Amino acid sequence: YFGQPGEANSRVKSVELQSLLGWLGKSGAPEPGVSQENGIWAKVTRGKLEGAGSWTHQYSNPQNTACSGDELVKGQLGVLWYGEPGPQKMLDRHAKAASPVSINGRLFIQGEEVIMAYDAYNGTFLWEREIPGAVRARADIDGGNLALTEAALYVAAYDKCYRLDPATGETVRVYELPAAPDGSSRRWGFISCTGKTLYGSTAMTLKQEYAAVWNDLVENGKWEKIDEIPSEYRMQYASYTATYPEPDEKARADFQRSGALWRYMADFPPWENYNSSKGALTGNMMVSDSCS
Repeated sequence: YFGQPGEANSRVKSVELQSLLGWLGKSGAPEPGVSQENGIWAKVTRGKLEGAGSWTHQYSNPQNTACSGDELVKGQLGVLWYGEPGPQKMLDRHAKAASPVSINGRLFIQGEEVIMAYDAYNGTFLWEREIPGAVRARADIDGGNLALTEAALYVAAYDKCYRLDPATGETVRVYELPAAPDGSSRRWGFISCTGKTLYGSTAMTLKQEYAAVWNDLVENGKWEKIDEIPSEYRMQYASYTATYPEPDEKARADFQRSGALWRYMADFPPWENYNSSKGALTGNMMVSDSCS
């Protein structure tokens, strides 16, 4: 903003609107918006960075080139910013999740049934939306469930594809998946957008929903009744309900961190070095299974 408040000190020279606009015009700044509420103000919004690239699909674009086309980024590379969202709402990296997408300075990240938007230049939080089914593990099999244009962010979740306003995260439209000819259930698979056309593939429904164990323990934001809990989960249920009266974010974070069951595997095959003596490298290995 450039201008002067209406109650400026009388010793300060008043700013004339035309003079302000003339000065801004000579600067090469974009056409400003003008407001004379509580003074004289000119709002200048920076335009697009010429030469900036975009990453609008799982592999950059509908052509899957894995190239953003950016002409501005040069080596040596460094960290521009770090901070949120952090790991709490994110899938484990080994789950091969969908990649973030970005255009016009906005970065969109998909976590565990949540879509988050940040300023790509400084990390400022913009908005967040929880969407059931908005999670994609094993994107190497199903493909990406996010597609981005300048006007819309598309999110495929179960049998719906949500069109969101990139600026606010609000739902603009929902595209229902057409029924299968044989009447069987199916879900959105890979999606892509070119121009005004949204493309998508169909996939079989998942055998188990993401976070199925947590969903068995919680119903409508409350702990489920114990007689409704599958017998194999009741020990965990008792532990968590004793520690957390409500299944809030702290309970969910604890649940995500503590889902490892360890077992010892003996006589594991040697690690490619058949001449090494028994010592730091042995024939034993610890492996884990995640129950969350």
